[in-house]
Amino acid sequence: MSETPNRFRLRPPRPADYARLCEWIPDGPAARRWAGPEMPWPLDGPELALALYREYAHPRALVDETGALVAFGEYYFKPPATVRFARLIVAPNRRGQRIIDTLIDRLAADAARHRTSDTLELAVFADNSPAKRANLRLGFIPRQDVLSDAILTMQRHP
Repeated sequence: MSETPNRFRLRPPRPADYARLCEWIPDGPAARRWAGPEMPWPLDGPELALALYREYAHPRALVDETGALVAFGEYYFKPPATVRFARLIVAPNRRGQRIIDTLIDRLAADAARHRTSDTLELAVFADNSPAKRANLRLGFIPRQDVLSDAILTMQRHP
């Protein structure tokens, strides 16, 4: 079942959003897989916000019409003209509804308001079949120069 994209709004995350993210991440290995090998665990909302903070990143919350958090992601700019998406996550009870499509589209539109890019990029674990399928459906193509055997870099043109 696919949601209507107009039911969602992208905004900067609020403290309660970080607390909700902590509920979506079951343990330390999942936290590090989502946010990187340096991610400490366990965390509460304020600690997660601090751990995720990067001066150059643009974190965003995707919320439904009630204001409930349904997805989270961030983007940053890589020279010369690439937008890199990172730390993408959808609420466990909303997975399989193509909310990731809306999240990526909204992140790309938000990034385009700040800077022109000719490439959109993200990384996905090679064993994350649902994410790979979603990214392929959205037009992302694996690059030949991958980060590692375990992680694929995927790109598309806006």
